[in-house]
Amino acid sequence: QNIGLINPTLEMLSVHLDINFTANLVGLNDTTGVVDHVYVIDNRTNVLDAGIRYNVGTTSDEFTAAGIIHTNSGTFTNAYYSSKVVVNGSYINKFIIEPVLYSNTGGTYSQLVYDSTVYLLSVTVGTSTFVIKTPNVYAVGETTSVIKSGTTSTLNDEDDLWYFYASDSYPLLLGLNYSNGVYEISNAIDFLFFARVISFITVANGTTYTNADYVLTDHIDMSEVAAGAFRTATSTKTIIFIT
Repeated sequence: QNIGLINPTLEMLSVHLDINFTANLVGLNDTTGVVDHVYVIDNRTNVLDAGIRYNVGTTSDEFTAAGIIHTNSGTFTNAYYSSKVVVNGSYINKFIIEPVLYSNTGGTYSQLVYDSTVYLLSVTVGTSTFVIKTPNVYAVGETTSVIKSGTTSTLNDEDDLWYFYASDSYPLLLGLNYSNGVYEISNAIDFLFFARVISFITVANGTTYTNADYVLTDHIDMSEVAAGAFRTATSTKTIIFIT
């Protein structure tokens, strides 16, 4: 729960005939498993750089891959995938692929989305073009702007934990509570994110985060986070803390 991968590297460069399916995050989500609020973003633009690298050699077996989970028998909710390809262009001709979930075997799933603007249904490598199967019904395709803006009907409902920054990023699992005209910083995680969000250009609640007001609602204990986790804010604007 609450984890994302950006530009993941998953490689199997030796042939293993007993392993014929793979995924970036979970191979098999078993009956008691819960995968919730996760994402995979691969923003590498070259199909020979992006995607899973899995050498299946000359075997004639069928190989399958998924962007997030391959087989779901448990609970899989609130996830998104953004990449041109699931499998690297060097190996894509050997695979049947799905952007989010390949197979659902008695499990439950909801609110799964992939970026239809980015995801390729035709991949060209050198002089060869490979047609990618139309994604299955488990995930909904939405455009980049819809996913980022929060107008997505797939991820944005009252029970979700996503925060939307339309001009800066895909949905994040980090955000600050907004109350009475100020953003609240209540703990060390909030403070880490504060240093990041004030560089965003997204307009929220009528102003940019750089020009917003912030309030410390409690003592901040930075020992709760890893050493070096705090990065100095890049914004040059003056930030007002209300006390």
